[in-house]
Amino acid sequence: MKGTLAQARLFCIVFGIVYGLLGVVGFLAGTPGMPSVPHMAEDAHLLKLLPGTLELGTMDHYIHILLGVIYLIAGFLTKARATDV
Repeated sequence: MKGTLAQARLFCIVFGIVYGLLGVVGFLAGTPGMPSVPHMAEDAHLLKLLPGTLELGTMDHYIHILLGVIYLIAGFLTKARATDV
């Protein structure tokens, strides 16, 4: 499994966009609610993708946006050499 620098750069950019959008959508589509995990506090931006199984809260949205920004920075700061393309 050998990849080029250009492929790594493209992966970082795509991954960053997807994760960033996931975080933003979580804030926009999330509603106040109680997670199904016991002993958890009410969340202001709870996004229940699969209720009881996959629920994303406010901290998840922050982490997705942070990871998206980190990957976008890494992708855009990586210079692919002409021999890698």
